[in-house]
Amino acid sequence: MYIHGTGIQPVGVTFEFALLLTDGFSLIEGTAEVMWVSFGEHGRTDGMGVRFVELAGESAQLVRRIVAENRGDGFVVVESVDNDTDLPNFVRKTTSPFARRLFLVDWFEARDRRTHPLVRVLKRGGLAPAPNDEGGLEFAGDPEAVPEEYRSMVGWKSYVSAMEELKEMQRDGGFEVILVSLLSKKGLRANRVLALAETLGFSVVDVGPALEDYMKKHGIDHYLGSALSISETDGHPSAVAHEIAAQELYNHLSQHRP
Repeated sequence: MYIHGTGIQPVGVTFEFALLLTDGFSLIEGTAEVMWVSFGEHGRTDGMGVRFVELAGESAQLVRRIVAENRGDGFVVVESVDNDTDLPNFVRKTTSPFARRLFLVDWFEARDRRTHPLVRVLKRGGLAPAPNDEGGLEFAGDPEAVPEEYRSMVGWKSYVSAMEELKEMQRDGGFEVILVSLLSKKGLRANRVLALAETLGFSVVDVGPALEDYMKKHGIDHYLGSALSISETDGHPSAVAHEIAAQELYNHLSQHRP
């Protein structure tokens, strides 16, 4: 459930809630946990995504009935890329009295034309580039090595937990889950993700072979810095890679959903 407005809580906080009708009647009430937080202008929080931890009274029956009545022939698409188990690109800055005394340095840095414009905006919003792992090649993915508020978001165990929760939602909602994998290199991470999806009974659209075919056809030796990635330093799939993924997903839907 998404909640927009003021009084947004940090990730991991558990709180009691009640959804009230205009006449004051409590429709659904229980306990929820904050799973993620959204940010608006100037880096201020403007909403949070929560999951139900416990529903009181007849609330659980009502939610199940609503879900059952809206079961259909729908599907949920989950995209999988190489850094799913790592930190996001940017995290909230940690603050301390000493850091606050360096505001003048931040002011000059934010206006330094050598700094990427996006980084300047994010820093003014209270964000900072995420720390890297020990090798310096990827964002930190060890739960013990990241800020406490992000520990539930990183690591293989957290990924498995999220996928298992999606499986429970699938059982209740009756929809199909389709994992679209853009893991172009067949390694430990790709094998684990695809094996997990198979174990959970999810449909899999493996875009890896299509990406490899594109690379062979266009004489591309390295994925990073090619037309398939954002840039030489950003391995996220480009518009070209997403177009290939979309075609593979369309082919899957055409074959399995006439």
